[in-house]
Formats: sequence, C-alpha cells, structure tokens
Amino acid sequence: MHHCRVASSHSDDWMRARILHLLNTLGPGGMEQGVVKVVNGLRNEFAFSVCCLDAKGALAECLPAEVAVYELRRQPGKNARIARAVRRLIKREGADIVHTHSFGCHFYAVSASVGTSAAVIAGEHGDLYTLHPQKKYAILRRLLACRTALFQTVSETMRNDLIRCAGIPARKVRAIPNGVDTARFAPADPCACRRKLNLPEDAVLLGLVGRLNPVKRFDMMVRILPLLRRRCEKVAVVLVGDGEERERLRELSEGTGCAERVFFLGYRTDMESIYPALDLLVHPSRSEGMSNVMLEAMSCGVPVVASDIPAHGELISDGDNGFLFSANSGEALLGRLAQILSEPELRVRVGAQARKSVEARFRLETMVEGYRRLYRQIAEGLNARERSSVRCQSERGGRF
Repeated sequence: MHHCRVASSHSDDWMRARILHLLNTLGPGGMEQGVVKVVNGLRNEFAFSVCCLDAKGALAECLPAEVAVYELRRQPGKNARIARAVRRLIKREGADIVHTHSFGCHFYAVSASVGTSAAVIAGEHGDLYTLHPQKKYAILRRLLACRTALFQTVSETMRNDLIRCAGIPARKVRAIPNGVDTARFAPADPCACRRKLNLPEDAVLLGLVGRLNPVKRFDMMVRILPLLRRRCEKVAVVLVGDGEERERLRELSEGTGCAERVFFLGYRTDMESIYPALDLLVHPSRSEGMSNVMLEAMSCGVPVVASDIPAHGELISDGDNGFLFSANSGEALLGRLAQILSEPELRVRVGAQARKSVEARFRLETMVEGYRRLYRQIAEGLNARERSSVRCQSERGGRF
C-alpha cells in the first residue's frame, strides 16, 4: 500500500498525496463541475483519479489526460460488487484519500476503506433534509462518521445542518464555498450575445438555468408567464439545460399559450455567452447546496431573483446584490418580478453589486485554496499516523 509523505518545514522531500474522487457520474451538473475545477486547479500538487459509480459522463473529457477515470456501471439496488470494486481501486491507485460526493458514495467508500490506510472525506453538496428527509439518514451519517476523517460541505447552512440535525461533531465538518472563474464569467455586450444565440434583441429575457427536474421548480416561472406578460409584454423565458422535465415544460408552455415566448436552448457549455444575454436569472429551486448557476450569473453582472431558502440567503442580500421571494409561491415570484421589471435602474445597480460580491467572496482561486488546505491537513494527519506506527513498531522491536 502506498503511503504519502507530506512536505514539512524540516524537509522538501515529499510525495504527492493520491486522491480518489468517488461520485455517481461526471454528467452535467454543478457538483460535477466542482470536482473538475478542483482536479484541474490542484493537478500539479496532488495525484488524482476519479471513479464514477455509473457512466463517466461528458465532463470526463474536461479532466487532464493523466487523470484516470473509471466507471463501474452500477446496477439498480444494493450492490456489494460496488464496494469490492471500490476497494480494488483504492489499492490499485494507492489512494491516501477517498473524497466522496454523494451519500451512496460515502457508504461504499467507508465499507471499501476498512483495512486500508485511506482516509475518507465525505463531500455534501445538496440540501441534506430535502434530499434525505428520513431520520435514518441522520443515524447512518453518525455511524459513518466514525470512519470518516472529515465532512466537507459547500455552504455554512449545510455545515450547520450536519452538526445540529445529524449530530456530526463540529470539528469534523468544514464548509468550502463554491467558486467562480470571474475572468471567464464576466459582463459582456447583451446584444452581441443575443445575436449569437438567435434570441430577440428587444425582449426582456428571464433565464432559467440548470437540470430540468422537479426540484428546480422551473414550472413555476412558466406558469406565471402569461400573467407577467400582462404587465410587461416584452417578457420571454430562456430555458438552458436538459433533464426529465423537458417535455413537461414544453407542454406547459404550449398550454399557457406562451410557447413562442419560451426558448429551449438545451444543455450548453458556453454559459459565459448566455448569462450576459439575460436581463434577469430566475432561480425558484426548493433545494440547493450552493448554486453555481447563481454565482456564474452574478459574476456576469446579471441580477438574480431566487427563492428564499437558506442556501440562497448565503449568496444574496435582498435588494442589494440580488432579490429573494417566498419559496414555492408563484404569486410572490410574480409580484417580485413585476416590481423589478418596472425599475430598470435598480436592475443595473443590483447587477453591478452582484459582480462585486462574487469577486470579494466566491472566486475560484479561493475555493481551490480551501481544498488545498483540506487535502494537506488530511495527508499530514496520515503521515503523522504512519510515523507514530513506525515508531511504535521500532520500540516494540527494541524490547526483544
């Protein structure tokens, strides 16, 4: 089994810690993009490999060529084969750290790491108690915590939930907020972006960006569109993303009589050219860890109108760098949008402030530095444990 040696003030002789990321897939998504950002940002300091329980996904192509990506193509149901396969990978890669990115991955990693020297970091990326409301998940997390070096969350809200609701010791939970490449996601000419996308230049464009699934509540925006158009006739909706709700949202837009004012762009990789085309980003989600979509739009100077769930409150100060409305209330969203659209100067001021807040608190470099410190802390702990083990063995040997 490979052991890492971490650089210290006493020696420059160190071997890069080997880190295995374990997640469901590298398909489109904020969490998956986060893994890619971390690997690309720290590729020269740590040796990474990635294992997907399901298929690799499109984002695997965004990783450096030297990063091995495995796929296990998991079958439905409980699967002991997965734990055995993960264990073999830990040994093959000589992993010092296994960083998981879902509850299922956490469970498999803890099972697979028994009898190895690998430390497990449990990444938590979503609203824990919307995704796993049953009490049993809190109990299971407490049990898994015994063999988990650290829990990593993407927001203080999630950190507090783990401590308060799941009973995880505060010393074992660290929040590392998501970060944005502010050079890539920057303000740009809206008209030029609209021409490139073949979107109407004279429309008031409201964007909905993300996976098309029920949690995002994009249907709420489509439902209120006819009412909003009575107050602002030029309003149109731009839907960016793909998922299980796509056809339902198409049918809903046709049923409201506004199909010609709803533009479906599908999954895109050029979001830096899409956000600046929008007048507002609308994010009605009922559950988030920390929204990359919101951060990217804000970095482009686009005002965000979001549901007032706790995670969104960490990003937005209502009326200062964005806008909040009562979650799950179409009436509240309609009223807020009508007010904002009637005050164009307010949109400009809030958009500028949104950009400043991202530059100050949510830069990609800050996020990468957070993970650098996390990995080094765990690796140094493993190194100290190894030195202690060697010392104990030496002392026992000296007594014979």
